[in-house]
Amino acid sequence: MASVDALARTNWEFFAETAPSDRTSRTRPRALLAPRNLLDRRRLCPALHPAEKPYRALLQGDLSGPASLAMRPRGGCKWAAVGPALRVCKGRARDAASPFLVNDSWDCLEMSSAFPECAGVGSRELQNGFINRFKVEIKGDESTYGGRMAQVGIARIGIPPIEQANEDADFVASRGASKLSKDNTPLLASVLFNSAGDVQTTEGYVELASPGPCGHSLRHRLDDWWSGAPVWFLDSSRLTVQVLVEVDLARGFVSLRIGDWSQEALVFKVPGILDDRGTGRPWVPFVALTSVGQQARILDFHVVTEC
Repeated sequence: MASVDALARTNWEFFAETAPSDRTSRTRPRALLAPRNLLDRRRLCPALHPAEKPYRALLQGDLSGPASLAMRPRGGCKWAAVGPALRVCKGRARDAASPFLVNDSWDCLEMSSAFPECAGVGSRELQNGFINRFKVEIKGDESTYGGRMAQVGIARIGIPPIEQANEDADFVASRGASKLSKDNTPLLASVLFNSAGDVQTTEGYVELASPGPCGHSLRHRLDDWWSGAPVWFLDSSRLTVQVLVEVDLARGFVSLRIGDWSQEALVFKVPGILDDRGTGRPWVPFVALTSVGQQARILDFHVVTEC
């Protein structure tokens, strides 16, 4: 007659072929219940995750048309080059992917002279033929009177010579990015929105496509200059503002929003952004901080396409 130990010994060959949910023992008993049928499983377990409920209608609709696909390039929220008045501050570890750009040197008295001393450009280029979107957060310092004017937009920057890369090692170590200069990295083209409500470009004629929230306040001053756009001065009443720019490099549209993407957009048609004029240089995000104490960082950068 078999001993009690022999009866209690586990059959490991049978144990290995059994699913974990079907295994049992004297120390870990399980209730032997009748398995539910398929209809009961579907009734008790919803087919969609709660987060997917808003997309139920889309999934059940016509899928023959194109669908939008958003891509976020790696390092899209970092800075590639800055002027002598600015410095990249990585700060805390959680902010390393979106470092701050700080003006810690001097004030710029004229917006036309903000480049290159008080300017910074993003590290990722805008993709031709796609819709590019980026969000910039700008903060002011209430302790300084001049913490108001700033610029956000896109720009084409010239290629620096190889010799400058070796000479700027000290600048990169102290400022956290490459150096912008008029001689080695000239400003080839730009489309800029400033906090006073002006829209200026070097790409020729600018046509208003949609006034957005501005209504009749927009004024066409020159072929390449509009005024009356949203004003986002930084002062004691508002020390932080988020500027959202959308650039359609397939059709030649540039739009501006203040706050978040749900806001109505101010849209301009700038056909000149589709032609690089033989420079071969891409568009990159551009920011100009004209007062000591101002800070900026790119919170989001993504590319949208239809597939």
